[in-house]
Amino acid sequence: SCLPAGLLVQELMRPVTQAITGLMLEVRPDLPEVTARACAHSFIAQVMHIVKGASSDSTPVGQRLEHAVRFTLAAVRHIAAPRTKKARGGSVPRRLPS
Repeated sequence: SCLPAGLLVQELMRPVTQAITGLMLEVRPDLPEVTARACAHSFIAQVMHIVKGASSDSTPVGQRLEHAVRFTLAAVRHIAAPRTKKARGGSVPRRLPS
């Protein structure tokens, strides 16, 4: 049988995304939350790719996961602050779509 609608998102994906977003903000408290959340989504996508392709790569899964963590931390530490664009009356931060 199938899971009830929304259960996976509510009980797994949302809490995991929130926790990872929080970790991103610990590393870079100056990041806008939307940027930290985008970084969390990117990390989750890497993990899903690693797990899904686990049998097609001879590198141990743990080693690939460790690389994903190091790669993401390096990216978060070096990601530029959002650029601003000039608007009438001043500058407006660019936002990523949610």
